[in-house]
Amino acid sequence: MNTSALKFIVKPENRLLINPLVIVPLLDLCQADSNNNERLIDIILQDAPLCAEILQAGMPLQPRPAISRSLVDDVIGRLGRDTIRSFVVEAATRFLEAEVDDTHHIYLKDLLYFSGATAAVAGEIAVKTGYPHPEEAYFTGLMHNIGKIALFSHDPEKYIHANIPVVSSLGALTMETEVFGVDHIQVAKALISQWHLESFCVDAIHCLHQGLEQTVHAPMLIKIVQMAHVIISLSSGLKGEDYLWAQNNIGINPEDLEAIADSAGNQYDQITREQYLLLLEETREKIANRIFQIASLSATQLSIMRAAISSHFVDDLRNAFIRTLPILDAVFFRFDASRQFLGGMPGEHQTDLIHSLQVPLASNRSVVAKALYENQVLYCFEEDAPPAVIDYQLMRLCGASGICCVPLTSGKERLGVFVLALDVERASRLEDKTIAVLASNIAGALKHVLAWATEKETLKAPREKDNRLRKLAHEIKTPFATITNYLHVIQLKSSQQGHDFAEIDSIFKELNSIEQLVAYYVEGRMEPVVETVDLNALLEKTLLALNPPVMESRGITVQVNTDPDLPPVVTNPTMIQQILTNLIVNAVEALDAMQGDGIIDVTTRDRVNLSGKTFVEVVIKDNGPGIVPDVLQHLFHPVKSTKGEGHAGLGLNIVRNLVAEISGEISCHSLRGAGTEFSLLIPRKTA
Repeated sequence: MNTSALKFIVKPENRLLINPLVIVPLLDLCQADSNNNERLIDIILQDAPLCAEILQAGMPLQPRPAISRSLVDDVIGRLGRDTIRSFVVEAATRFLEAEVDDTHHIYLKDLLYFSGATAAVAGEIAVKTGYPHPEEAYFTGLMHNIGKIALFSHDPEKYIHANIPVVSSLGALTMETEVFGVDHIQVAKALISQWHLESFCVDAIHCLHQGLEQTVHAPMLIKIVQMAHVIISLSSGLKGEDYLWAQNNIGINPEDLEAIADSAGNQYDQITREQYLLLLEETREKIANRIFQIASLSATQLSIMRAAISSHFVDDLRNAFIRTLPILDAVFFRFDASRQFLGGMPGEHQTDLIHSLQVPLASNRSVVAKALYENQVLYCFEEDAPPAVIDYQLMRLCGASGICCVPLTSGKERLGVFVLALDVERASRLEDKTIAVLASNIAGALKHVLAWATEKETLKAPREKDNRLRKLAHEIKTPFATITNYLHVIQLKSSQQGHDFAEIDSIFKELNSIEQLVAYYVEGRMEPVVETVDLNALLEKTLLALNPPVMESRGITVQVNTDPDLPPVVTNPTMIQQILTNLIVNAVEALDAMQGDGIIDVTTRDRVNLSGKTFVEVVIKDNGPGIVPDVLQHLFHPVKSTKGEGHAGLGLNIVRNLVAEISGEISCHSLRGAGTEFSLLIPRKTA
């Protein structure tokens, strides 16, 4: 093997540029709640760099038969859907990150055209000649220029600047060697040899430019691929001697050969440069939108996984829906498999009447039961034919004119139903795909939640409980890693639009803080990590992470008045910073509606006495619209969606729990139209 070619083989630091037009369908497939790989295999076998990346990652070391759909399916199974999903997101990131101008995009398009067209012709010739492995011929044609794609991906600017022809040719080999010290045939051989295929695929690529007469006695695969390459690469068309060679050596008559060439030309008809660049821009926007959507759903899944360690898990599940969808409220019905009943489970501050709502699993009773029975999302509105009694009761209890019932299942296991309260207008804004993906993520996490809740009632051995919690900690790592990936993409998209996102590093630090909190709650540590903390400095760090210049651009001024004599206190800095972040973010959200003249006052002071205890105090005050009395009553508990209504963010119940963990106190004073003030008291424990 040519050692110079090794550095161009697919590795994490030297990845291939895949066809950007396949990224959107790939993202959609990876988010779909289906294990059917047929469409995924179709896409993989249409794109040479994508196929090479997948095979390089998942091929076993032992020799395997010639490439086929079943072999690709086996590789997908070895890697797993989660790995494929991560790979697709990375591919999307590479597309958005790549410093590739229009000329580079057009060159890559042409490379992919020759790859796909050669594959199609090779496959058709194999079928016409009776070759027993047409999928092998197709694959070899697909990979005939994978070395060119690898060299181009390594340094697009250098490749184009050298004026290397897009078609594989002897001249291109010479020019590549001069520029890179290796040619694309050598790179392709080095790559494909690592897959240990029992096939003449490598030999077919090696003999690509040997000349037709020199391969008369070669194996059939070599001759098929060589003829396919000749058909696609000759702009002037086949000559008489080419038809004669094909008839004498691979047994295909001129008419059939001409028909195959015409068919490939029609199938891979190239669009104009302007059309392609316009399509590429639309694709870029779609990719960005898909990634933002997946990021939101991944964050939702993370919050659901947190429900397993919370006594308010029903509220956490409700909040996942409320935060993501334009709904009024959500009611959870848990499925009792032994009784074949759905039982209502109210969240905190939902009416206890929900407890009394029980529905037998049958298709002719309530739309709630019918949704789970038929495993499909169903709607019901007051103006429809008289709804079932329980459906009407749910609408009345939630103050809504309609409901959307979302079944939660894991494989064949029925877990429950979430009833989403809405009206016709809100229903029109719901997207079926978003609901399906959200329900799938929630159901997967809910299965762990319910299993943990059941086990918690019976577990007596602390070690068994620790093992369950550690398993949950492991499950949480996946959405954390996904969110980190998407932050990179968000940073890239924003920078391309001229925004400065240097503070993205601060966001990564905040994610690390959250991971520490998860470790504390999930891994069962007896005591939180504490240290001596300079509260004034921690406050400054927190404000810096929230980017004061951005707040100023939104018409918000932050005024800081810290007590210079405030002593360092012994506490948990991660929890304190999380509390401060939630409170400040709530203030910012409340002030956004004012569109200017917003003020946030942040003050610290020493020695505040409460019930015989001494605290240090942090006060966060704003001049926003204030909080409505009904919301203020239940401020630190999850409630109905209050988007656009002051501070009633979903994070305040988390704040309450964190304040309790540090043995602190928190209070809120708010007047409608006059602003809101939060007072955080931290025990004055000095070193």
